[in-house]
Amino acid sequence: MVTRCCAIAVAVLLAASCLPVPVGAQQMDGQAVVRKVRATFESLKTMRARFTQTFEWQLVGESQKTAGTLAAAKGDRYRIETEDQLIVTDGKTVWNFSKANKQVIVDELGKTADAPLMRDLMLRYAEGYTAVLKGQEAIGGSDCFVVELRPKGEEFITAVTLWVDGKLWVPLRVRQVDVNDNVNVYELQDVELNVTLPPGLFTFEPPAGAEVIDMR
Repeated sequence: MVTRCCAIAVAVLLAASCLPVPVGAQQMDGQAVVRKVRATFESLKTMRARFTQTFEWQLVGESQKTAGTLAAAKGDRYRIETEDQLIVTDGKTVWNFSKANKQVIVDELGKTADAPLMRDLMLRYAEGYTAVLKGQEAIGGSDCFVVELRPKGEEFITAVTLWVDGKLWVPLRVRQVDVNDNVNVYELQDVELNVTLPPGLFTFEPPAGAEVIDMR
């Protein structure tokens, strides 16, 4: 399910309680929050977090939950790992490794739809959606602005809700609804910004015996 993600992605749901909007928030609106998030991702040097993704497939009444870790760095580099899958890019090449099948698909960044960059998603949200600030909620001790996004035109994603940390200006939760009423929820936990990441984190060497499919 990582291939469905907005790259951002997200964390174990903790108790959330409704809070009144503080005085400082009265000067904010939905578009301003989205602009701040976009600016954060444009200026970030590195980011690291744990995430969960829950996908609810309405047609068959099933849901699937995935958990993992993500790391990102300037230069369109990222690494997303779950129990079954590893996606790595050095900013040019993307390696998508299925651990169960021992198969690696190699492609060029930009040709693949896997794990689109959060910076690009925020640009799309800022330009293609109308943002409305609905209030605040607390997630895991962090006060978050709750912003609802509605598309200005026809979009596959018909509704988006962001829970944006008011200090980090990073979405701790993203809820998406598509044209088929499927619901995709991403949550982030233990978010670290501008931290030192291990060298070699954004390169990948296929393990011995793995099938390599080069799509470049």
